[in-house]
Amino acid sequence: MSDATAINVTFGYYIIGIDANDNINIDYWDGVQYVAMDEIGDDAESAWLTYSVATTNSIYFDSDFHIQID
Repeated sequence: MSDATAINVTFGYYIIGIDANDNINIDYWDGVQYVAMDEIGDDAESAWLTYSVATTNSIYFDSDFHIQID
């Protein structure tokens, strides 16, 4: 990904049985460790939602880039 200028992370998710107080974190892999980037889970219950974010932070421009939901 050395020529990358941005990474777009987009996925659909469905919330059921998750309280607004629950912490559902979106973590990005920076090549060494996971970095907490965002939190989901306090949205509408029983509905399909879309998470979509673009980052231009070059720390994530790694061929091993991936996300973790925890």
